[in-house]
Amino acid sequence: MATSYKGARPFISYNGLQVPDSHFAIQWLEENGVTKKLDGGLDAKTASLSEAYRMLAVSLCDLMSMWRWLVPANAQFVQQTILADAPALLRRTIYQTGHKKSLKRFQLAGLARHSRAELLSLADCQLDALATLLGDGQGYLLGTDAPTTLDSAVFGILCQFVLAGNARVHAAAVTMTVAKGAAAALGAPLADFEVARAVTPGMVRYVRRVGHTVFPEFGAGVDDETWRGLEADTRATQAARQRLVSS
Repeated sequence: MATSYKGARPFISYNGLQVPDSHFAIQWLEENGVTKKLDGGLDAKTASLSEAYRMLAVSLCDLMSMWRWLVPANAQFVQQTILADAPALLRRTIYQTGHKKSLKRFQLAGLARHSRAELLSLADCQLDALATLLGDGQGYLLGTDAPTTLDSAVFGILCQFVLAGNARVHAAAVTMTVAKGAAAALGAPLADFEVARAVTPGMVRYVRRVGHTVFPEFGAGVDDETWRGLEADTRATQAARQRLVSS
């Protein structure tokens, strides 16, 4: 897995120039006229909300990343999906290096010091907050007519929670025109990962909407029947969750 000169991902390379971190990469692309300013029409208050919502998404990303790299039962999953583009003989070594780095990072951040139940509680709380913000999932997060950079960022993280462990999507992912590892990871099960119970039909609709609008290669990989099945699955899961809370 390539990293930037700062030793981190994501990053972009443009005509030999490397720009690490999605925030600075987007800023550079806009300032240099490579892409239009998606957030140019936001007023100061809405732009501030965008930044606050983005940090919620970053926190969710950390939880997903930690679960993948630190839960021993997921070692094979990571090697077969995320590292699928690496030479087979090197995958275990790359995984072990990633595991050590992740352990150090999340111990310093404090996340790796929590129990499994505490981590799942954090994920549930953050997903519940995002579900409230998304509502029925028919619009974009900031109430705009078109997607913003926030929608792109949240999509990239939320789709992993919406699709993790879903057999419908895992079967469809092989047809997607994206990197082999990324496609295989969609819908593949994560051991001991139960946050799917906090995913709502609104999240499914939102991921579908942004996927079709911003990332057509993603939208083309999952058919309408699969999306309808995903919504039905989440409605059933939410109903079971409510029954558990009420009992």
